[in-house]
Amino acid sequence: MANALNLTPRTLQRRLKNENCTFAQLRDQERKRRYELLVEGHSLGAIAAILGFNEQSSFNRAFKRWYGCAPKKFKLNDADN
Repeated sequence: MANALNLTPRTLQRRLKNENCTFAQLRDQERKRRYELLVEGHSLGAIAAILGFNEQSSFNRAFKRWYGCAPKKFKLNDADN
């Protein structure tokens, strides 16, 4: 990421720190944003892989952080509304 911004990794880290942010937080926000674009027409396993999660369980934990429930429960609730 630092190379894409033409920065050294340390400079990027300092700039993020100045904004009270971390790379992990930005990655998590982007994954959540992309999930919302992918949710229609993709299986949860496919979405997890597209978003770069190595394991379905890692995706499930992140999802619970984002929405406060498991992905399958969220999809069921979403369909009921």
